[in-house]
Amino acid sequence: MTPRTDFERFGLSTGTVDVRGRLLLLSADVEAFVKGPIGLWELALDSWARHSRRVSMPTSIFVATEDLSVLRAEREADFRNFTAALRRVADEGSCILPHNHAVFDPAEGRLVTDPTMITDSVPGYGKRTSFFYDAVHRHGVVLGDWLRAVITAHHDLLGGDAATDGASAIFRAGGWDHGSTRDECAAYVHALHAAGVAIDSSASSGTYGEPSYRVGAPFGENVFRLSSGAVEVAPCLSVNIGVPLLSRANAGSAWRALNQPKLRRRANGALVVVVHMDHLFEARRGRRREPFGVREASTVERRVSRMFSLFARLRSLGGLQATTFDRLQDSGRELVVSNA
Repeated sequence: MTPRTDFERFGLSTGTVDVRGRLLLLSADVEAFVKGPIGLWELALDSWARHSRRVSMPTSIFVATEDLSVLRAEREADFRNFTAALRRVADEGSCILPHNHAVFDPAEGRLVTDPTMITDSVPGYGKRTSFFYDAVHRHGVVLGDWLRAVITAHHDLLGGDAATDGASAIFRAGGWDHGSTRDECAAYVHALHAAGVAIDSSASSGTYGEPSYRVGAPFGENVFRLSSGAVEVAPCLSVNIGVPLLSRANAGSAWRALNQPKLRRRANGALVVVVHMDHLFEARRGRRREPFGVREASTVERRVSRMFSLFARLRSLGGLQATTFDRLQDSGRELVVSNA
């Protein structure tokens, strides 16, 4: 198999892991919620719960742990309302998983990195300057120790209830930043083992900002074992839910996904779809993007409804079974969906 990701290219994979069945894993990265009105996020999450139930489509929600920490410290009432809304989504079968972009102080609830220092790229570094870069290069922390701290904070912030069951075994790096050199990627893979992570969903390839850059891998080639023993379940398709789903960008992504050879041939595998929930609130003025430019409940509701309808259609056309990351079990020979 042709190496599709940096992990494989650097010899950090021991080979493909078979998947039992044809799975659809809808995943949502939830971040930047400290910047927008929490009432708007509550509205979106409750709409998400309703439409998830309507089409029987649970979601793996990767929530930025640093944002949860800051929100609790600065706006406790908003934190309670936001996490309650997250739990209502979890009640419909979704799971809430750890995600991290930058080092934060869990005790004080503040970012250690000055946000004005965080940029998309720096000369000589091949990824966005997010999870790995911030922890290792800005702050010099031991990555395995930091990842364990993130997972512990995730449980503490969400109360360690059913919404976080299985969360300690699953992780997604913020900014798809798992390091850019062979030694950095090896350090990331080692950190997964040190922190007890069994499933990762962070793989990328190439240099950020250049034509070589890609997130994830095609269906049927995106699930493989890392040298640490963890299983990488990389994304296959990214959809912007803040623009019409048949827009040029989304139509192109969907076309490429549906024309992936192993998906067309009805082979087994895991189709991992990524959306960013804050895109629900994004307004477009020509080529200009306005984060949180949408405040109308009707617009948010319409965007959530059409998204779930689209993925329900994708599930039907592809003969796929919708599931979540926390229900994946590694049998040693293949990845299976737990019925528990």
